Amino acid sequence: MVSVVMSRRRVGLGMVAIMAAPVLSACGGGGSGSTPATVGGGGTTDAPVVPPAAVSTLAIGPITGFGSVILNGIRYDDSSARIDSEDDDSFARSQLGLGMVATLEGEVNSDGLSGTARTIRLRSELQGPVTSVNLAASEFQVLGIRVLVDAVTVLQGLQSLAELTAGVVVEVHGTRVDATLVRASRVERRLAGQGTSVRGIVSALDTSTRTFALGNLVVDYSGATSPVVPANGMTVKVRGVLQTSGNGLVASSVKVSDDYRTLTQGSSTGSGRVEIKGVVAAFAGLGSFQVAGVPVDGSKAMFKYGAATGLANGAFIEVKGAWVNGVLVASQLELEDRSLSDQRIELKGAVTDFASVSSFRVNGVLVNAAAARFEYGSAASIRNGVYLEVKGQYAGTVLTATKVELK
Repeated sequence: MVSVVMSRRRVGLGMVAIMAAPVLSACGGGGSGSTPATVGGGGTTDAPVVPPAAVSTLAIGPITGFGSVILNGIRYDDSSARIDSEDDDSFARSQLGLGMVATLEGEVNSDGLSGTARTIRLRSELQGPVTSVNLAASEFQVLGIRVLVDAVTVLQGLQSLAELTAGVVVEVHGTRVDATLVRASRVERRLAGQGTSVRGIVSALDTSTRTFALGNLVVDYSGATSPVVPANGMTVKVRGVLQTSGNGLVASSVKVSDDYRTLTQGSSTGSGRVEIKGVVAAFAGLGSFQVAGVPVDGSKAMFKYGAATGLANGAFIEVKGAWVNGVLVASQLELEDRSLSDQRIELKGAVTDFASVSSFRVNGVLVNAAAARFEYGSAASIRNGVYLEVKGQYAGTVLTATKVELK
């Protein structure tokens, strides 16, 4: 099978701009009210129009491009952003990868296509050794959790799912369908001995034995350093050592997953916008479901693509709205096609590792531009150091460019 990064280009992406109210002209004394205001000793002028302000935003979803990070179709300037993970590990910008799921806080500009990131927090679902592989179903298991790989999953360090065998250690980014199933946006092969971690919702809590369950995995938190006080229904991130039986994890640390801490900072009614892309879970109807662990009320939302009949557990969706009393109240829902034909990623940066027009890198991603349409230059212009914007589809380990624009 092939794997590609998911990044659908949304047609007509926009946002509600906060426009300045027009300023009425002052009336001249004794006149009809049509005389424009005067400035200084003579002449007339219109009042200046105040440009729309940037709007604060919180976005959760997979990274779909670089040259300033692209998340949910918006390009954010990440040059001054703090980048870390919910495990408190720090990251350099160069360590960001396609398909990594991130929680981003910042501002979106009035064009609705660009913005500035203040913080980027990475979040993986699990890391550990593969226990089984089902090629026919395009899935494998880690820590008792099924991981579904589809046409838009990024594979890093792997040519295909067939390379996975029992014992291979992987890190999985994606979103939960339920307690025992993850739809992967990125699967990265890791070195053995790099640790085991898993996110999940606490169940079967036993305070006497100091254990709880994450899906099919039993967690012993008795020796965890500075552990949280777990409670059934709490979303946590656990690091630890896998027991030889394979269905138990001795925790070295247990932390509350920070999605809710981020979302609930400040007032209960958010003044900015919230935008989340992921898989529908815990679906109980249009007015109550979850995406990326966030509760959503879509009862008053407009569907940009798709319809309410398409909503179900496992459906891939983008939600836009506002945070109100602990729930993301959606103003817009967009059901997304996970097929290869509807996916695109974008890269912007200088060419490196140039071998030919069919083999060079931009932002570390291997590009084949042999069949691309070129703007403001030609294939003959490509060489190391040339700055490009590349759009295309990612299959296997290569971005096949459909458009290349020389800058």
